[in-house]
Amino acid sequence: MSIARLDKTVVFCTTFVPRTGISYYTWNVRYRIWVEAVKRSGLHFDQLLLVDDGSELLPDWPDLTILREGDDL
Repeated sequence: MSIARLDKTVVFCTTFVPRTGISYYTWNVRYRIWVEAVKRSGLHFDQLLLVDDGSELLPDWPDLTILREGDDL
């Protein structure tokens, strides 16, 4: 009997953006550049995650799904 392997690759980084005048810049430059670089890298991944450590403001990117602690996946 053969057992199928379900290997998955997750690429992630942690984020925190304080509520300041630079929060828009930080999300849309620092972290968006990171997301786009990973997408263009040729690295195979099943999931790309940004794990936020409690930022008050989150990006409103159209290709982003925000899950909060306790949400069903």
